[in-house]
Amino acid sequence: MGIDETLIDQKRDKMVPKDERALYIDNLVPKTVYSFNISAKFIDGLWGPPYHLRFETSIDGQSLSGT
Repeated sequence: MGIDETLIDQKRDKMVPKDERALYIDNLVPKTVYSFNISAKFIDGLWGPPYHLRFETSIDGQSLSGT
């Protein structure tokens, strides 16, 4: 049986220009679950509903798999 630990980090906003299709995040911890909320900001300044993503890094910390 393993030990589970939960760490809630401060909210950090990252704006991605509309012409970009990917966001890369460095320094992720191997075998760790990360949660992200993604929202679109429309031309009129309104925000779309958040979309929740949950990912776990691989053992080597290199790649992500979505859940």
